[in-house]
Amino acid sequence: MDIYIISAIVLVILFLIPIVYLFFFIGRCVYLALKERYRKKIIKNDPILGEIEYYDGYWTALDYSVSIESTEDGPAEEQKQFYISLKNEIDGYVTMAKQYLAEQITEEDFSRHEMLSISIGSIDEIKNSMFSLQFSDSDSDLIYDVRFEHNKPVSFLAGD
Repeated sequence: MDIYIISAIVLVILFLIPIVYLFFFIGRCVYLALKERYRKKIIKNDPILGEIEYYDGYWTALDYSVSIESTEDGPAEEQKQFYISLKNEIDGYVTMAKQYLAEQITEEDFSRHEMLSISIGSIDEIKNSMFSLQFSDSDSDLIYDVRFEHNKPVSFLAGD
């Protein structure tokens, strides 16, 4: 082959790769947007949690911020009972989480932070008393996720 033909093929390939990637990216964005818009909504009225909605492996209470990892059948009885015990002692857990964050990040004042939500994991996780509390304040874009195991804070994540 002639050097000009090889050069032309290389240039065409170099220009086609970003264009193909762009179409793939746009197609993926459209797919995800349509999937979200037309997804089947599963909403139940639970006697303990109230009105809850299922999405992507989690049940989320619509009246307040709690999410529970479960199947489409709904949260298990053990998860509901774990939530009730958490709810009864939530003030103590919030205090422990804020103290834990203050020990880990000394330059931040966590007394102004409010709890945003509770995340409860699978049945295996609640056997080890594993759950998460999420915090933020009105002046910050950061959300702090404090992970508990055996009813004690063990780690945290910060993100926006």
